Amino acid sequence: MTKIFIVFIGVLLIGVFNSYSQVHESVNVFGVKIINHSKVLDQDYELQINLPKSYDSSNKKYPVLYLLDGEKWYLYSVSLQKIFSEDGVTPEFIVVSLTTAWVEEGYDKQRTEFFGIDSKLFMNHLEKDVIGFVDKKYRTSSERLISGWQWAGSFMMETLIHKPKLFDAYFIANLIPTNVPRGREKSEVKILRGMDSLLTKNKNIKSFLYLNTSTYETRFGTTDKLIKLLKEKTPNSFKWVYDIVDYDSGFFFDHRDTSFEAISQGLRSYYFDYPPRFKFDQDKYDFYKKAGGMNYVKDYYKKRAERYGFTNNEVSIRTINRSIEMAMLTNNYAQFKLLMSTYKNEILDALNLRSGLTKHGNFYLKHNQLNKAIEVFKFLTNKYSNKALVFNSLGKAYQANGDIEQAALAYQQAIELAVKNSNEKLEQYKTDLQKTKTHIKKL
Repeated sequence: MTKIFIVFIGVLLIGVFNSYSQVHESVNVFGVKIINHSKVLDQDYELQINLPKSYDSSNKKYPVLYLLDGEKWYLYSVSLQKIFSEDGVTPEFIVVSLTTAWVEEGYDKQRTEFFGIDSKLFMNHLEKDVIGFVDKKYRTSSERLISGWQWAGSFMMETLIHKPKLFDAYFIANLIPTNVPRGREKSEVKILRGMDSLLTKNKNIKSFLYLNTSTYETRFGTTDKLIKLLKEKTPNSFKWVYDIVDYDSGFFFDHRDTSFEAISQGLRSYYFDYPPRFKFDQDKYDFYKKAGGMNYVKDYYKKRAERYGFTNNEVSIRTINRSIEMAMLTNNYAQFKLLMSTYKNEILDALNLRSGLTKHGNFYLKHNQLNKAIEVFKFLTNKYSNKALVFNSLGKAYQANGDIEQAALAYQQAIELAVKNSNEKLEQYKTDLQKTKTHIKKL
């Protein structure tokens, strides 16, 4: 017995070793790393570039997200691009990371100078060396986004001021003016005066700016002044969002963490109209009505199609359903009637057990639109011929309309289905039928 056991263990160990010997390892690649020479800076610079999933199988052009201090945020942004594009939050885009922390040259010295005293030189490098290279090598659209943190945010503000058409969107985390050449106060004045002039002289400027900071931060001064300026002087064509992320919210939003939030929320805010569903809730319903109701929504989808090149500008069924739900929730029969008359087939086809099968018909009953209610319930009995609920609802509609015999037939069908499917509402259905029979006897 012992020998057999030893042999068994030996065979087992051989199998284990063989299974491990079959393990294959490979390099997990997140794009390419490029070392190129800058004619503007007269030195080498480093890029990391990730192309979207469909790049090799399509001929389309892609937006580009540029990351300053990208060695910190590159992997996160690549992951975010994959998740957001697959979930329909944003279109696919190319991620380009600029390594701006040249440790071997002295991190603080070079980074500070490029984002401060030599900002115009670095701006020229970004435009001619980096963007020029990326646009030549890859299929890029004209849409460019840029993200940066701390002093990089200061540089991005200068870029917006001096080259407002270079980027379409700016995502800035924890804006802090650089302390060179003459201190942060001078840099702050330079940013505020530059933005004041830009917004005053360019009433049709089309840019997007996302700013955030954290309650962890103690250096709010520049951001507060900038937000005040944006509130007073921003034209309608210039869109901006400001977030204060809560340090005590359970997430650790400290000096560096806000960059993750800036990239994520910046993308969501900039591409707010990319998801197919028009989002609004009860709090926004008054705005929805004042803006023109479904006419406003249709215009939204038309502009969305134009912006992203979609061939279909039809309103999504999820948006239609949400609109009609809001009409029922606010007891707005006029809006309900308009939606049902415009999108009746789409709405009825989309009805399912999760959405609440009978609520549309019941809303018609509530407003004494008996023929409309019967029409909806008859549709449902054809679509869900094994559901007792829809037959019982049809019976109620017939009864309200004075058609007692048809009501009794519908109630009887509901009872038979309830018995067959062990429906917990069987006794209720029997009671409804009994009331109808009593009514017939009185006649």
